Amino acid sequence: MFGKGSFNADLDKEKWRSVLTLDLMSSDESGQEGEQEVIISHPLPWLSANVGQFMRKLDEVALKTKSPRAIRQMKGRLEGSPSQRPRPEEKDLPMWVFNI
Repeated sequence: MFGKGSFNADLDKEKWRSVLTLDLMSSDESGQEGEQEVIISHPLPWLSANVGQFMRKLDEVALKTKSPRAIRQMKGRLEGSPSQRPRPEEKDLPMWVFNI
């Protein structure tokens, strides 16, 4: 789906812009692992694999833009249990964003 080093090459911007909504972002909360504060991400079980991959790639690209100091200050992330948040209304989003 995404070529090496060419994040925008295969990107249909209008198609993917439709998934950049709060409705499709994972549910996150603060937590502890030992003495370290972490962010626990609760994945959306109804989100399609393609959208999940796209979101992870966006995170990778964003990380590359951060300074070394900003990276050191970031909290660790853990994947938690699936989110209990209900799936948004289909009329508001294209069907390809959902696991069917």
